[in-house]
Amino acid sequence: MAAEKKEKLEAQIKSVDMTEDMQQEAVEVAIEAMDKHHIEKDIAQFIKREVRGRRHRA
Repeated sequence: MAAEKKEKLEAQIKSVDMTEDMQQEAVEVAIEAMDKHHIEKDIAQFIKREVRGRRHRA
């Protein structure tokens, strides 16, 4: 069996109108989404649901 090679992804924040905490949360959610999903549509849906859920809990 071939060993799965995992790339280390790094976020690039180019322009932002968010607090540092919000930026960090956005990056964490995006990384989690990309770890769990590989199709862009699924990644986007995960991010949307996760952010809505976190805002609703706050």
